[in-house]
Amino acid sequence: MANHDAKREAGTLDGTPDKRLFYSIINDYDIPTAICELVDNSIDLWMKGGRKTALSVEITADVERQLINISDTAGGVREGELRVLIAPGASANSLEGQTIGVFGVGSKRAVVALAEHISIKTRHKGGATYQIDITPEWISSDSWEIPHYTVSDVPIGRTEIELRSLRKPISEILVSRLRRRLGETYSWFLAIDHCKILLNGTEIEALEFDDWAYPPENPPHVIRSQVPVDGGNVSVEITAGLILDRDPVEENYGAYFYGNNRLIAKEVKDREVGYWTASQAGVPHPDASLCRVIVRLNGPAKAMPWNSSKTRINYAHPVFQAIQDQAIKLVSHFSSLSRRLKDDWPNKV
Repeated sequence: MANHDAKREAGTLDGTPDKRLFYSIINDYDIPTAICELVDNSIDLWMKGGRKTALSVEITADVERQLINISDTAGGVREGELRVLIAPGASANSLEGQTIGVFGVGSKRAVVALAEHISIKTRHKGGATYQIDITPEWISSDSWEIPHYTVSDVPIGRTEIELRSLRKPISEILVSRLRRRLGETYSWFLAIDHCKILLNGTEIEALEFDDWAYPPENPPHVIRSQVPVDGGNVSVEITAGLILDRDPVEENYGAYFYGNNRLIAKEVKDREVGYWTASQAGVPHPDASLCRVIVRLNGPAKAMPWNSSKTRINYAHPVFQAIQDQAIKLVSHFSSLSRRLKDDWPNKV
């Protein structure tokens, strides 16, 4: 009989990640997704600081010069915490906190996905201004050590990111898409006093999706519950109903998901939320396009059922599975109602 306990250490292995991991994700990010990762960081830092000062996130997308600059007034980063700006997996966020970021990889992947040359300047209160330069030479080297410099001061509490030699071109059409994406993704935060996001000098307007119709005997339904998780609870609010802002071109119906007040996914019409199954919502179709279900989840960041770029729901996640039946029932009910009333939407809805 083999002795399974005869285990002896044969040596140690270096578990330091290879920098090729940066290149592996370049094609996974479009420009709006990458910029949202950086806005997430700004909002998290501001929220952690107690929202004591006004937050302004200013984004410049220079189409003519092909440059992107992002600056914020979220508070800046202390010298002792500069590592979180470049080390994958490093994060100042608590796993138990109701933050947006949790994995410690998003912003690092985002800047490398956006540009070849990145300069980050930051100044925490009472400290100097520090700069880190991420270059192709550093990315291609084996060492993870990177110098940081003291430079001429930026305003206290400010972080500035300059992105040059963009990997993908920016256009006016993309800037327009980005403006809408920011308004949808951060609508809850934009409604807070002293929080604003600007794109090319113009303030972003919050874009909400709760434009409900109230047909007789069929108003929107709201379900609130709690999902217990390790370290606390996730609060759940599901609002479902028929909508007034139907757009037949964009097909803006289906399920919408928010995690800690940030939009994760919209217009979801997957089997996991009830579509493509005859006994539930059925095949997505214009007849059912008045149905919208909005799911809002708030709780520990580690319990949010999003992917690492916060662009999709992880259907295998236990929090999603805990609410799945409720979501499917509501999607099915209001899809059926939309179909029953389709012959006279103007008068009956």
